[in-house]
Amino acid sequence: MGKHAQPARVTRRRPGRVSRRRYPVLAAGAVLAVVGASALLLGGGVPGTALPVPGGAYGTTALAGGEAPAAASSSGSAVHGCVKPGSRSSVSATGAAGCPSWAFGGTWQLQLTQPTATAHSAATPADTSAGASASSANGPGQFFGLAPVGTPLPRSDAYCASRVRPMAENVPANATANHVIPPAGTDFHWGPFVTGNAGVAANFAHVDGNFSGTTGEILEWAACKWGWNQDYAMAEAVRESSWQQSEVSDNGHSFGILQVRVSRAYDPVPANSGWGGYPWVGQSTALDADAQMAYLRACYDGDTSYFGNGYQAGDAWGCIGSWFSGDWLSGEADGYIGRVQAVLSSQGWLKL
Repeated sequence: MGKHAQPARVTRRRPGRVSRRRYPVLAAGAVLAVVGASALLLGGGVPGTALPVPGGAYGTTALAGGEAPAAASSSGSAVHGCVKPGSRSSVSATGAAGCPSWAFGGTWQLQLTQPTATAHSAATPADTSAGASASSANGPGQFFGLAPVGTPLPRSDAYCASRVRPMAENVPANATANHVIPPAGTDFHWGPFVTGNAGVAANFAHVDGNFSGTTGEILEWAACKWGWNQDYAMAEAVRESSWQQSEVSDNGHSFGILQVRVSRAYDPVPANSGWGGYPWVGQSTALDADAQMAYLRACYDGDTSYFGNGYQAGDAWGCIGSWFSGDWLSGEADGYIGRVQAVLSSQGWLKL
């Protein structure tokens, strides 16, 4: 909930301890791995039979860095063979002149595809000078995962808006805040938690909340923009606010879907003596998510070395813990990590 000061620690809303984490604790489903330089795609065949194609119409492409799929070079030729009626998972090809009585003859197009590498490219932040806003589009959609340390970020608001997968709204009370986009050029009055660190401040210079959609779509959009794992973001949103943008905690000092602490405990809220952003982080779901993931990205890229205690770049769960505790891998941080991982494992955002 973004409580940390630099360097002093401050009080926490839910300081309870649990057993030390073992991370990443991620529920693993069935994973289809395509191994090697080429993928075998089979099309056509016996009328009335459908041959599943990995990565085809049966699933959505997942791109860890959020890039478009690579172009591919390919070559193809026809092969002849036999297929057993009712078989959907394999084709037995043979050069024999005929087929057994239990099989049908057929011809398939065999295509060997050689993927080509796609380099990460720096996405230019959206130009909001004309007041244009980004909103969820009916694009193909994709899953956004952790981009490697050092990936040029942020991606532009419009780029990410066009790639968000549609999600239904499960908390209608968020609707108003979900459609509040701060005017271009707004001074958010970021506080010393931001301005006191060059790497964090550089990220926050691109925080604008320039998106509208459902709560889930907003979290997807912010995850895309900052190269964060969208499921981590959704699990935190459940843990931090029960998916409620209207949530206010820490004696009125923390706001929004991901609980940005705008001021220190001993200062008035409008002082913006913490992360700042008051009142906008409470009024705009997109700004709240944008700001929180801008911090997580700075931490993940190694820009928060003031933590000490073995801090290093590339530890996503350590960064998530620091959002709660304000320090690195303390008991409070570990407890929070475990609670977020429990939500992640159960996909709690789908059960609200």
